[in-house]
Amino acid sequence: MLYYVELFYGLRFKLNQPDYSARLAIEFDGEHELIERAHQVGLDYVARDMAGYFEFKEGDMILVIGRRLGSAGLDLAPTFDTFRDEAIDAAREEVVAALAEAGIEGDPIFHLVSKHSY
Repeated sequence: MLYYVELFYGLRFKLNQPDYSARLAIEFDGEHELIERAHQVGLDYVARDMAGYFEFKEGDMILVIGRRLGSAGLDLAPTFDTFRDEAIDAAREEVVAALAEAGIEGDPIFHLVSKHSY
């Protein structure tokens, strides 16, 4: 199993879903009300089951809704070096407008979310 990371600009939510099959449905199928609202306005999501990690309890998940700006394996430089100020500014404006349209409140920031690659 390898890790890869996704660079997102958006909002991070901490969810608790005790049912394992429901966590899988959120992570892989996007079955959550916030994800459905985000998809309606063209936003992306990444979710990760955090059970077993320090400071998290069974059923905890991280959900980030916004714009996926890139993903990479262990060496981030080739992928993330390609972003220019104009592209980042455009993504920020897009995400802020789309979140408002979806009725999802908060101040978006950049997130690096590590995932498993099986």
